[in-house]
Amino acid sequence: MPARLYLAYTGEGRRKVALHPYGAEGRRVISIEMSEGDFDRLCETSEQWRGADWQGQAERFQHCERKYDAPPSWGWRYAYWLDGQWATVILARSFLRETGYRCEIVFDRAGEDGPAYVILTDYASPLWRSKG
Repeated sequence: MPARLYLAYTGEGRRKVALHPYGAEGRRVISIEMSEGDFDRLCETSEQWRGADWQGQAERFQHCERKYDAPPSWGWRYAYWLDGQWATVILARSFLRETGYRCEIVFDRAGEDGPAYVILTDYASPLWRSKG
């Protein structure tokens, strides 16, 4: 079943955009349905995180939600690389939260295709589930 996300525009001064889980009185609300396939298309690539040698490359990751130089948590199962756009992070993070998964966001300063955001989570995409 697709996750249902809601975008709420405040319409005050500069347009602020916020993801809102249930809509809000006095705001125009746009419903977005997002499937696992849509999540996959937001991601440029993914890798196993736990058990891989990412700790040896810790300096390449900058934290986006805590102190920027805080190391990422190494216990997550998967890492999903997104592009360098924060809007992509908002959609991917909202999908994960709406489907019951926690996540952590870091910035990879040394990605293969240039700097990119990375979402660390225990969510297994259809591709990872097919690998067993």
